[in-house]
Amino acid sequence: MDDKSFLSVSNKLSKVSKTDADKFQNEIAAYVVDWEAIISARVDGQLDENKTLHDRLNHYQNKVEGLRKRTVTIQDKGKPVSRGLAVKLERNEGKLDQAWKAYERQTSKLCHMLGEITKSGWKDLYPLVANLVEWETKRASAEFDLYAVLQQTKEHMDKTVAEELNREPEVHVPPTLDASDHDSQTTGSYHPHDENSVASSTPEANLVEDEANAAKSPKSVAI
Repeated sequence: MDDKSFLSVSNKLSKVSKTDADKFQNEIAAYVVDWEAIISARVDGQLDENKTLHDRLNHYQNKVEGLRKRTVTIQDKGKPVSRGLAVKLERNEGKLDQAWKAYERQTSKLCHMLGEITKSGWKDLYPLVANLVEWETKRASAEFDLYAVLQQTKEHMDKTVAEELNREPEVHVPPTLDASDHDSQTTGSYHPHDENSVASSTPEANLVEDEANAAKSPKSVAI
């Protein structure tokens, strides 16, 4: 019965809980960690690329804007724009156009990927929930089997207690004396009002009885 004692069941439950925790870590939590790492790597990579292209776009926007201001300033003064400045402006305007197109492509790619992750996320979530349901079912079943033994433990305890109570000796309680017994000067089975009792007569009655007996007996004659 030791393997079905409350302590034994508690120890087994502790071991099962430790095993369940390890399984949860390996089969459930590990999947979530891996999934998060994969998604984060994809999204972070695209975000980093998007930021790089955005910085490049800003660079050429500022550069072209500065060249255009210089060109306008020269023209406002009625002076001709130098060949070098015109070529430089044209070259940077081409780079700005390319930067815009690259940034737009990357932004579109990033938005499409985020949409797919959101739209198709249930496909990645389904294995997680399925494994979690299976794990919880096994855990609950194992705990139920362990706790079911406690009913036999209780029945065994009840039987043991009943047997021990039946083996205990009976306690004999001494009889209670009557109130009239408290004034008695006798012991044992003698009672002051019992005619056969040696203490049934008072001292005064004994003296009267002795005098009567002396009167009846013949007086002795002195010689």
